[in-house]
Amino acid sequence: MAETINDWDTYIQLVLFSYQTCEFRVTGQSPFTLVYGKNLILAMNSSSKGQELIERLLEITDKVPQLRTNARRAIKKAQAKLEETFNKKEVKF
Repeated sequence: MAETINDWDTYIQLVLFSYQTCEFRVTGQSPFTLVYGKNLILAMNSSSKGQELIERLLEITDKVPQLRTNARRAIKKAQAKLEETFNKKEVKF
């Protein structure tokens, strides 16, 4: 568990992942399944590196910020391209 109450952010992604992928007794489904309409298939048991579950989850959650940064960059690039295309066209009223 957390050593202090100030390092909760270190564990929040793992806790949310666990919460969103576990099956609820009432619905018989996980929140992930209810939102996306399919079951999440994890390859944690077939890890070729023999990593422990927590190590694999930490590795995955460490990649998320970089994936989000790359997505933001791609979105900005696409928006700039659309803006450039729009600005080239002459608008008549």
